[in-house]
Amino acid sequence: MRDRSADDFGLIDARKLAELLGTSLRNVWRMRSAMRLPSPVTLGKKLTRWRLSDIKQWIADGCPSVGPSQKARS
Repeated sequence: MRDRSADDFGLIDARKLAELLGTSLRNVWRMRSAMRLPSPVTLGKKLTRWRLSDIKQWIADGCPSVGPSQKARS
């Protein structure tokens, strides 16, 4: 049996998101702080992941700023 990673469940970490976007890891965190990315999923106090489906839809929509009105989904 193989180990399952978070992306097996449709979740990706900041490093994989940076690779997908062709940017630096630091820029992913800047974009998150500036509310330019879809809301991440926070698991516990330190584990942050993004839904791959949200990221793909965001890219398909032209990468719009999400602004303060988008709230994190549980």
